[in-house]
Amino acid sequence: ELKIMDERCKSMPVNMNIEATYQALGEFLMSLEVQKRPLIYISRMNIHKDETMAPKLKIDMEMNIYVVGR
Repeated sequence: ELKIMDERCKSMPVNMNIEATYQALGEFLMSLEVQKRPLIYISRMNIHKDETMAPKLKIDMEMNIYVVGR
């Protein structure tokens, strides 16, 4: 059983494959950071530049989402 600050916690792994501009990626990551709940931990992120789809980037991301107290 996983606990955060003495509260039970459930975890869900999420894999995302995204095509986005650098600015849109930054806005997305900022939106994750300012959220209080659920807690989100990004464990891996790879960013690939592909000239054929410029200005967009290919992003592969692994994260865990933690819901506390449910």
